[in-house]
Amino acid sequence: MINRLARKINSRKCAVPPEQEPEIRARLQTFGWSSESQWFGLMLARVTGVSKADNRFMENDEYLISFAAANIAQEMVRIRGIQAEIINFHDLTVGILLSYPSETRKMHVKEELFSLAEDLVRTISSLLKMQTTICIGRLTTEIKDIPDMLPFLQNAILYRDLKEQCQVLDLEEILPYTPQEVHYPFALEKELLQALRMGQCEQAMQRIEAIISELVVRSRKEKLLKEGVMQVLGSIMHTLLETGYQPHQLYEGDNLFEQLSQIREPEQIVRFFQQKIILPYAQKLSEDQTARAKPLIEQVTAMLKDQFAEGISLEACAHHFNTTPYTLSRLFKQVTGMNFIDYVTALRIEKAKELLSDSDMKVNEIAEQVGLQPSYFIRLFKRFEQITPGQYREKVMK
Repeated sequence: MINRLARKINSRKCAVPPEQEPEIRARLQTFGWSSESQWFGLMLARVTGVSKADNRFMENDEYLISFAAANIAQEMVRIRGIQAEIINFHDLTVGILLSYPSETRKMHVKEELFSLAEDLVRTISSLLKMQTTICIGRLTTEIKDIPDMLPFLQNAILYRDLKEQCQVLDLEEILPYTPQEVHYPFALEKELLQALRMGQCEQAMQRIEAIISELVVRSRKEKLLKEGVMQVLGSIMHTLLETGYQPHQLYEGDNLFEQLSQIREPEQIVRFFQQKIILPYAQKLSEDQTARAKPLIEQVTAMLKDQFAEGISLEACAHHFNTTPYTLSRLFKQVTGMNFIDYVTALRIEKAKELLSDSDMKVNEIAEQVGLQPSYFIRLFKRFEQITPGQYREKVMK
């Protein structure tokens, strides 16, 4: 019977019909639970910090961590001799259903709940080396009220302080919640969106990390952090549409807002944005830019093969093709895998090797033929080929 009530709480939506109240009380009595004239209370414990670098657990260890936290709670209520049932939700949260004789003054029951909660958060945090928060629900004498408490506790625990290692919250003090002054990093968001528009994805990854850090410092509450990151995600989606990308296609129909809503820890939120949002966009942008840039770079390389000896510069080449040096340099590296200067140098060295092999021209004459001063040409040739031009000629003539 106790497990049945726990399952109703665990279902997170199934209430106890009022007409079943007497029957449930009677059945609880047969299982050793005092049900008449009792205070009932529900506490929700949440463990966070899985993604911390110094933590012993991995991010896929939610089941193991939840199991450990539930066992600790079970042992502590046993030692205290409290009538309680532990409900493991297997998602880093644990419910604790407790009952106390109704002749105990409500204030004293509340004090006992706080004492238990404070011991629990310290013990779980100490043993698991993770942040621990417990939210205490309101007391009731009606069993039918118990399943309805869970949604309120789940909402209230979002007001935990992101910086505190151990904390106990009281539902009755949090809800209704008084709105706080809004702290949103508008300037950082502007820089993030500009970086995305410019295709500067490395800068975008840095900006999203700065935004999450700013939200944590200024808001401190998990609920306010979640509201902030939802706003950031919405702004990014709008910007992608402006730049010509359809988010639904880019992210293969994934419900990104739903996925983000399930993430609790700041470090995991940063990784979500970097790996799930920015990285796929960067890859798609790179592919599209390469496809669009290839015809241009083919024209540039053709011109360089004809004119490399004339000492054509990146700036002059960019001007000739009506673009900027920065854009040409970036696209050139993207398409050829080499930067502009290295490509021109490779052309000169290859031409010099051809002349050394197939002509009787002197080294100084070859240097001038490829557009370099003789002394610099010799140093450059040796750096590329590990031998001097003269030694190269001797080697190929053998």
